[in-house]
Amino acid sequence: MSAVAFLRWDRSTGASSAETAHLLRMRSSTLTAWRRLWFSDRLRPQPRGPRIEPIDAAERELLKAIFYLAGPGISVATLRDIFPDRPRAELEWPRLKCAG
Repeated sequence: MSAVAFLRWDRSTGASSAETAHLLRMRSSTLTAWRRLWFSDRLRPQPRGPRIEPIDAAERELLKAIFYLAGPGISVATLRDIFPDRPRAELEWPRLKCAG
């Protein structure tokens, strides 16, 4: 993260964390927390939202077959009626692949 890298560099010049936070227009506590997280796990991104189970092979083949039969004009709404448990992005994938 750029702010943490800047903090490390700025501290090497003798500046305090509070001074660096002021320069970056952020709270000192935020910058300190980011620095602590950087040393613990390199600020690894955390997944957000519910975990989505991957589509199984049979369902993927069914999705491909429906898409092949209906063509790229099939709407995501129609696909959602057929596959109500699948996320929207997964149903858009074949359409994007065909268009691209």
